[in-house]
Amino acid sequence: MYNKLLRFCLLLLIILDTLVSFTQGLQFNSNDKLIAERTSYSVFKDKSEVFKDFIEFNFQLSIINSSSFGNIISIKDNENSHYYDLIYASKNDSISYLKLNLESKTTLLTISFTKVDLGHHKWHNICLKLDLKNDSIIVKVNNKSYAAYNNIVINKIQPEIFFGKHISVIDVPEMAIKNLSIQGKNKKFNFYFNEINGTDVHDSNSNTLGYVENPIWLINESYSWRFREGFLSNKVCAINFDELNQRFIILNKDSVIYYNLSDQSINKRSLFHPVMVSMRLGTNFINPQNNLFCIYEVNDIDSGKPTVSKIDLKTLTCTTSCFDQLKNQHHHHISYLDKKNNEYWIFGGFGNKRYSNEFYSLNLDNYKWRNVKFLGDFITPRFFSGLVSFVDRKFIIFGGVGNPSGDQTVGKIYYTDCYMVDLNTQKTRKLWELKDFNKKMVSGRNMILTPDSTHFYTIYYKEYIPNTYLNLYKFSIHNGEYEMLGDSIPMVSERIRTNANLYLNKITAEIYCVTQEFQLDGSSQIKIYSISNPPVSKEGFYNKPIKINSSKKITILMLFIVLLLMVILFYFYNLLQKKKVKIQGQRQQIKRVNNTSKQTLITQKNSIYIFGNFLVYDAKQRDISHMFSPKIKQLFLLILLSSDNNHVSSNDIYSALWPDKSNEKAKNSKGVTLNLLRKILIDINGVELISKNKKLFFEYKEDFYCDYLYFKNSLNKLQTENINSDKHIKKLLSVVTKGKFLCSTDSEFLDKFKMEFENDLLKVIPYQLDINFQNHNYSQAIQLAKILYHIDLTNKLAFNYELISYVRLNMTEKAKKRFNAYIIDYKKENEDDFPFTFRELIKYKSLEIIKENALF
Repeated sequence: MYNKLLRFCLLLLIILDTLVSFTQGLQFNSNDKLIAERTSYSVFKDKSEVFKDFIEFNFQLSIINSSSFGNIISIKDNENSHYYDLIYASKNDSISYLKLNLESKTTLLTISFTKVDLGHHKWHNICLKLDLKNDSIIVKVNNKSYAAYNNIVINKIQPEIFFGKHISVIDVPEMAIKNLSIQGKNKKFNFYFNEINGTDVHDSNSNTLGYVENPIWLINESYSWRFREGFLSNKVCAINFDELNQRFIILNKDSVIYYNLSDQSINKRSLFHPVMVSMRLGTNFINPQNNLFCIYEVNDIDSGKPTVSKIDLKTLTCTTSCFDQLKNQHHHHISYLDKKNNEYWIFGGFGNKRYSNEFYSLNLDNYKWRNVKFLGDFITPRFFSGLVSFVDRKFIIFGGVGNPSGDQTVGKIYYTDCYMVDLNTQKTRKLWELKDFNKKMVSGRNMILTPDSTHFYTIYYKEYIPNTYLNLYKFSIHNGEYEMLGDSIPMVSERIRTNANLYLNKITAEIYCVTQEFQLDGSSQIKIYSISNPPVSKEGFYNKPIKINSSKKITILMLFIVLLLMVILFYFYNLLQKKKVKIQGQRQQIKRVNNTSKQTLITQKNSIYIFGNFLVYDAKQRDISHMFSPKIKQLFLLILLSSDNNHVSSNDIYSALWPDKSNEKAKNSKGVTLNLLRKILIDINGVELISKNKKLFFEYKEDFYCDYLYFKNSLNKLQTENINSDKHIKKLLSVVTKGKFLCSTDSEFLDKFKMEFENDLLKVIPYQLDINFQNHNYSQAIQLAKILYHIDLTNKLAFNYELISYVRLNMTEKAKKRFNAYIIDYKKENEDDFPFTFRELIKYKSLEIIKENALF
């Protein structure tokens, strides 16, 4: 009861306050515009601040056109005649650079860029520090430092600060900036550039400090869908997004069109062989493992005719792979590419007056369809659902249209339910259903997962209205809470084949929406739109306070105070009865875990450890680690870490272990090393090296233990199981306390696996950390923070949660010890003193401040 009252009070509080603002950015009109139209941004328009000892600029920079040229930032100290300019220029077709100049005198620093790293929405972290006290200038680009000395002879500065054009400096590169902070001794200014129009620039406290001429406010790109390109096709065509090559591929029976996002170019090429599949719907998928564009039809194909064609995107040759087809058509089914098992899954769809709830899998080795039965919660027959990939062969199915019988003549229900599908166990689990969602809408097939894996985006629309509108929605995976983001996209929805899809471009932080409007003869019109990620809501875009008249405001305030008092009294009445017992139990749990973590590593037979020191024990529990020479260890790790994904081919082994050798020599070296590895594995039970389809992988049995496999399994269970989270956290800790992942092996090819491992952790642990903290499971929050330190010793979020958790458990002395240890690590990592005291940190006890204000 008090939870509902608390939520209502918070809602009233939000009404009395302004809506949340969003960090955005400022884009500059550049040299392709008239001088009068180019952008000039003065950071302090009226009177500049005085900075003593040092002044430091931090901002994110995007060079949109790598061939442009001009001034990024100018720092002018008229009193002391010191003028510093940071310039961007292009050197050749592949290299460009930043130059820090002492204006009209000399170049102090030159920093090179590879042009492939530049482009729209590709952001770089820039730090420019004038150390007035130590007579030095430091520039950091993506945390890589460059320094110049003996160019400052003052100890204070009152600068004029300009970005872009100013006075006689008229060259401006095609660029954008965001998240600007300027700080000196005892002062700091933050600028988020979340204005939507006008020329005034406000700091994070809403003070008007700056002025900009000819601005392009980037928040508009996070709210308004931008039309990118349109195509007309008189034939049925298939469209998909090739993120690896940053392009859209539009393919019909005899030709392919590439729409390249980097330079907006359009290239059309003919196929060497026409697509043999008789294209009805243009359903397709890209298999990145072999660079194949696969077009398929599940039904409505003449008997004996091909149903799957593969187009090699390098050679544009087309081959036929399948003649199987399903019993019924499956309009608007959803699909999932299982890279681990090399299978393509589809679910649902509509055809022959029936809705489907069946799962079918297409084996991509032999191209045979099979019907697979799933256990768990029943999903009713439907089409027009949405799907988003999760982790470890799991995906989410959302919404759709259908009914429990599957018979179209019975009528249709617009579903707003959500299911987790696990291909490993072949089970389905219902997560939630929104029974009060009264809008009859359908979802696009492709949905997008947020970086923290807590929400998904889907394009939502009313398919039964001919001139309909698409809207972007964001749903919580936890409970289905939703909000509508951005403005709408028009679409003509006259034919059942018409569809809309979402695609995520992680490189440029953009979401694309592609509409394909079919005509009766199979011709279609394709339109591509984009919006910056993350998108904002209408309220966040306009960022205007809600106006309430005085009498209503007083009434709401009084109601709020009364309800708040009720909540506080009721809450503390219950809390005081349980708090001492709960806190004591969690403190004891922390002590038990700490004592366990100090124990000596207990090894077991038939085991391999890759966290910390690389250790191997055979069936007699003898340490045989010494038998793994560097190359044998590298080969073993490459196969082990690839087995869960796509297995490993000979070419993968050659490029990773013997990149400088010819194929013939690499093949010989591989054969020798492989034989040695097989001989070693004879003495270890439960692990077998398998060679299949010219690829290598391991198969395991229960009597074999590997800390990496144990860790991944525990991490997956922590993510998917709502119970036993304490048990899984303990398992994760038992592994990471031994040492860092792959820390004993330093090979370049392992960097990819280390990054994937870190990404897997970051998809799960921060979310679990937040959930446990919110549920007052502070002991578990502390243990989860320790797991995050495994990949980032000075992780801010983990440290905030850990410190406040100790305070909540009345373990102040433990919190102080942890603080002292952290500031030592911080200084080693950042080569600078920690900027906050213990007292300053622990005063931030609210969850919102911990998450949103990052503290430092």
